[in-house]
Amino acid sequence: MKQLGPNLYKGNFDDIVALRNLTLLAEDKKRDDERRLKAMLPSDRFLTIASETWRKPMRGTYPWTYQAEEYGLMEINRMYQKDFPDIDQISDFMIQMRSLYIVDLYQGQGIGRKIINRMKNIAEKSSCCFCLFVHPFGFTKGGDLPSGFTTFSELTHAALIEEWEIFYHSEFDAEATASFYKECGLTNICLYSEEDRGEKADGLNKWYFHFIYIPDSLDHDYRKRLDYRLNLEECEYCKPE
Repeated sequence: MKQLGPNLYKGNFDDIVALRNLTLLAEDKKRDDERRLKAMLPSDRFLTIASETWRKPMRGTYPWTYQAEEYGLMEINRMYQKDFPDIDQISDFMIQMRSLYIVDLYQGQGIGRKIINRMKNIAEKSSCCFCLFVHPFGFTKGGDLPSGFTTFSELTHAALIEEWEIFYHSEFDAEATASFYKECGLTNICLYSEEDRGEKADGLNKWYFHFIYIPDSLDHDYRKRLDYRLNLEECEYCKPE
């Protein structure tokens, strides 16, 4: 059997019918998947597409932790309405990237930027924002010196199975990471919660380490709900008491 063009075949009739039926089934499934995604809330769409994009190394224990672009270990999560009472239904249209760690041997090779660009692409497809806090971190076992990893297997064993202790790098490293996210096209936003009001905002421009990506496809009504938090000079959550 030979395909001569769209819906045009030459060969055994039964084979042609079978192939045509398979093609129609595939087209129907694609349309059903598109309708299913369209009916979801933006945050559900984001999680669904992310799960179709990346593998979950331990989906039973860590359902939202992914192996991103081979050497990245990334966790994403939903937002909680109780933390942001001023942003109506925030959990419907925003996802948080809780952590991202690149295997040490492959850091500095553009993998982190590739992951962020893929996240932006998923955000556009799902019409859902994603946000993050800049907290550069590493792993240490039993208080020993920080450890580096040469394979993704080593990283997942330490982080997800043995659950090594996390330590945070200095503010200098945080500033470098913040510059990286700006270069990737993310925008500063105040992400202090109701509990943080007047406590963590203990210096100028602390929101410098808070970022969001707002896709062009985001619903206008959702976008308006972020205006107050994007107005960094006036947002009361950014100001110490």
